[in-house]
Amino acid sequence: MVTVLIIAGGLALVLLLVGVVLSVSGERTLVDDRLNKYLEDEQKKDVDKDAKSALTEWANKRVEKSSMGKRSLATWRAPI
Repeated sequence: MVTVLIIAGGLALVLLLVGVVLSVSGERTLVDDRLNKYLEDEQKKDVDKDAKSALTEWANKRVEKSSMGKRSLATWRAPI
C-alpha cells in the first residue's frame, strides 16, 4: 500500500514538473511573439515615416518654385 502511494506521489511530482516546464516555455514563446510583433510594427512606422518625409520634401521643393508657392509663402510671412 505504501509503495503505491510512493509511486503515485512520484508520478504526480513528475507530471507537475512537466506542466511547469511546458507552461514556462509557452509563456516565453508568447512574450517573444508579442515583442517581435511590436518591433516589426515600429520598423514599419520608421520606413513609412522616411518615405513620407522624402515625398513631402520633394513636393515642397516643387511648390516653392511655382508662382502659387511664392504667393502662399509671402502670405505666411506677412506681418500681422
